[in-house]
Amino acid sequence: LEMDVLFVGAGPAGLAGAIALARQAKADPAMGELSIGVLEKAGSLGEHSLSGAVINPRALRELFPELTDKDFPFRQPVAGEAVYYLTEGRAQRLPTPPTMHNSGFYTASLCEVVRWLGEQAEALGVNLFAGFPADALLVEGRAVRGVRTTPSGLGRDGTPGDNYQPATDITAKITAVPPPARPMRLAPLRNPSTTPSMRESSRPMKNVNASSTGTPAAEFFVFSIATMKPKAPARKITRPMPGERVLARPVDTPI
Repeated sequence: LEMDVLFVGAGPAGLAGAIALARQAKADPAMGELSIGVLEKAGSLGEHSLSGAVINPRALRELFPELTDKDFPFRQPVAGEAVYYLTEGRAQRLPTPPTMHNSGFYTASLCEVVRWLGEQAEALGVNLFAGFPADALLVEGRAVRGVRTTPSGLGRDGTPGDNYQPATDITAKITAVPPPARPMRLAPLRNPSTTPSMRESSRPMKNVNASSTGTPAAEFFVFSIATMKPKAPARKITRPMPGERVLARPVDTPI
């Protein structure tokens, strides 16, 4: 299977990147028709994105300028926030840190956001491959040429079962690995006419990162869409001070 551009991981970053590229290709005839694919290890989009989120809508507004906030898969706008230091007997209110100001943001289910982005990507002709975990980056010399999927249908001892499906090599001119993709091995690009043995396709190899590949930036990307970073949902405090409506949320952590 060969693609022009392959995104590894159908999270918000991967899907947004595929959508932006597909839109750019449609708007610029000089780019020609691009074959864009997105690999996802979950059986369906959103199955591995089980989290509530507080989302800054700026990225979606830029990605879909023709839509309004009401068109996005948000639940409700953030009405306010407060931070408290909890002791055994009381809750002391603290100034809200700048990173926890959520005015103008929205609460949402990350699962619903991912599924919605998947629908927008498919409408633009992006190929979504759910249920295909990526096992290794395919390398040829110092260039990344695609990914190798994980074999399925293996027994606990690693032997093929009745539903065994061998690993598939998906090559691409450009391979993009959005966060939070897990580290992947390096595997040599094989002749498409040959099939590797189980020992060959599953042998351990070193983890890959952008510096260890030494590949040109035009062929391998590790990127992030910071404005799509979800924040932890608000939670209710059990001991509010008299007359206070208390909400607290931990400091935003990167995905």
